[in-house]
Amino acid sequence: MTTTEAWLGINPAKCLKDSDTPHNIDVHEMTLGKWVKNERDARESSRPTDAPLSESERAELIRLRQENKNVKAENAQLQMQVSFAKKWRPGSRTTSSEVRCDRGLG
Repeated sequence: MTTTEAWLGINPAKCLKDSDTPHNIDVHEMTLGKWVKNERDARESSRPTDAPLSESERAELIRLRQENKNVKAENAQLQMQVSFAKKWRPGSRTTSSEVRCDRGLG
């Protein structure tokens, strides 16, 4: 039994299924929702990091790794395009030695 369950005498997961629970324990719905979220977060963080992944978690991990790889490649491509555009933009000067004089002196 967790702290929330012991203090309230209820199961937080069951509370979300029962819409009358906030009224039964004389608590605002938002407050109860925050308690349930905190309890879920606490349970998730208490899960051992070396616990084996379920089939769906493994599939999601593979999908997210591929998506991350694609986003990094796209980001690198965009950075190269921006760098190229800055370098070859008319009138761009990156150093003082590139300053041009377009007017004649006469």
